[in-house]
Amino acid sequence: FFVERNPRPTFNFEYREKGPHGSPNSIEAVTQDSAVIFEVKSGSGIASGKIKLVEGNWPKKVLVRLHLGGLEGFSVSNGKKTIPPSNLKIRMLDLKGNPVEGKYLLKKKGYYEASVPPSLLGPDVKELQIRWVDFYRR
Repeated sequence: FFVERNPRPTFNFEYREKGPHGSPNSIEAVTQDSAVIFEVKSGSGIASGKIKLVEGNWPKKVLVRLHLGGLEGFSVSNGKKTIPPSNLKIRMLDLKGNPVEGKYLLKKKGYYEASVPPSLLGPDVKELQIRWVDFYRR
């Protein structure tokens, strides 16, 4: 029989599905070869969530894509260490993944993409906490 050596990691999420005024929030994982992309959508523009590693290991590359009009604040923590926005590599990209100039995505379609530093993702880390603030909160 065949035993898969590196099963794809599986994740659970904890977040408020409805923000103020009933606006929807969601977090989904998209796994690729040696990467995972967490797609974050936030109707209200300000929220937080927990990403829990249920099975497997953190991939080499962990990205958080925030579908917001403008990013005012974002942080990621593993419970022991928090990385502030100034220490994160955050890029603004269009829907095809091309870099977008400027500071906000108000009239453009796209997302903000943050790379989670490997220093947060040791084998003992089973949970990440993320917080985001859209400057254009509804």
